[in-house]
Amino acid sequence: MHLLLVFVLCGLWHGASWTFLVWGLWHGAFLVLERAGLGRILEKCPSPVRHGYTLLAVLGGWVFFASPNLGQALAYGQSMFGLSNGSAVAADFWNREIAVALALGSLFCMPVMPWLRTSLSQAPMLKPALEFAKLGIPFVLLLASTVYLASGTYNPFIYFRF
Repeated sequence: MHLLLVFVLCGLWHGASWTFLVWGLWHGAFLVLERAGLGRILEKCPSPVRHGYTLLAVLGGWVFFASPNLGQALAYGQSMFGLSNGSAVAADFWNREIAVALALGSLFCMPVMPWLRTSLSQAPMLKPALEFAKLGIPFVLLLASTVYLASGTYNPFIYFRF
């Protein structure tokens, strides 16, 4: 119970809005469930399942954190899981850049480097390429992200409402 209260207070600390309160409840509820037995079940699951669970739990919380009100948060959440036609959300946010970012993010949020390391370890002549990729790919992605953000339109900081 104390854990849930701490996260509710964390939500209220972020802002005096129902969305922040629900955000705190959301994360607190997941922690309570994990300590009540869900954690032991998840430990037995394969790594990709645990990774997907974590992503869904965190992204679900971000919906509440970033939404201006509960109605929009619920509508966005329904659209995320295909429970509505999603036209309002899709019309506002879906474009080619988002599709590419979603595809790349979906690919690279998984443990790609360990998989590559294991796969390429059977070809020793590719070891220098793997070492370069380990340093080069994050650098290129950081550079591309910085250029994209610097050339984009103004986006207020997430705490602009305070």
